[in-house]
Amino acid sequence: MTPDPTALLRPGGTFGDFTVVEELGKGGMGAAYLVHDPRNGADLVVKVMYPSIGPGDSERRFIREAEIAMRIEHPNLVKVYDVGRDPETGLAYMVMDYESGGSLRDKITEKLLAGERFSVREALAVVRKIAEALEAVAEAGAVHRDVKPDNILFDAAGEPVLADLGVAKVESDASTILTMSHMIVGTPSYMAPEHLLDSHNADCRADIYSLGIVLWEMLAGERPDSEATLPDIRARALRGKRIPDIRTMRPKTPRYVVELLQRMCDPKPERRFATPMEIVQYLDCWRDIQKRRFRTVIACTAAAMAIALATVVSIGVWLIRENLRRLDEPPPAEREDSPESEFSIPNGVE
Repeated sequence: MTPDPTALLRPGGTFGDFTVVEELGKGGMGAAYLVHDPRNGADLVVKVMYPSIGPGDSERRFIREAEIAMRIEHPNLVKVYDVGRDPETGLAYMVMDYESGGSLRDKITEKLLAGERFSVREALAVVRKIAEALEAVAEAGAVHRDVKPDNILFDAAGEPVLADLGVAKVESDASTILTMSHMIVGTPSYMAPEHLLDSHNADCRADIYSLGIVLWEMLAGERPDSEATLPDIRARALRGKRIPDIRTMRPKTPRYVVELLQRMCDPKPERRFATPMEIVQYLDCWRDIQKRRFRTVIACTAAAMAIALATVVSIGVWLIRENLRRLDEPPPAEREDSPESEFSIPNGVE
């Protein structure tokens, strides 16, 4: 039976130099705790493994997550400071930044409860930042392999940060692939077809696919295969079937976003963006196009308004001049009728 993590780290107790504040969550391998560092007043997160798991591949993968994260510096990646085994409790642990803004999963749920979804602008802002983080991961020769809303957190300023490199693969070192050959590594609902069928051969394009599913979910409020079972997902991967068009859920989605999703989530990895940075470049290109279109519209509108204003002014000037001209003209002469003409008697009438 899995031990209760609260029996290991208790709120109010200590862990090394830290004061334990509260449990943040737990999973199959361990638990995460909010801790306070009295030396500098910082709030951090400590992840610990269940002691029942013991030394082995799981612990090595846990340590590898921290080591990968510690060597990749990027503002949109959760920063890891330390990893090791606590001498007093014997628990394997890692220490990382505390991101107080919650997860993307939380925000999707909050919006759904309020009857809302992410706007296109909000969703693309998240995707752009996470793509930049994935580029840093790729440049370090690694693949995240578990991009999903639960692993996208927000800091106090609302900036998205990518967390949990626990299933990451380091492409340059085959010895770091610690999972069994037929074991599914990651979350199937977000996996690229090639990742689902053979997780060891997944590269950064698999992370791009997963990020595309996250974008689809932000826009639609649910995953493309929210009702699918694992066999259904595997069957789709084997057939190379595309995910549904986002316009089935959100008809007014801009065309460039539809095309973005199609390229990110193409079943064939060679037809996707080659690197996460290409996503950023695509979004920047469309932003520039929209800016130019906006400037053109503004210029045309301003020109039309100027012409309209000039026309109104010209008409106004003409009317003023016409009125002034009429004022300068002498008044018409009065008709001089004889006083008796009004009462004159026609000829032949007595």
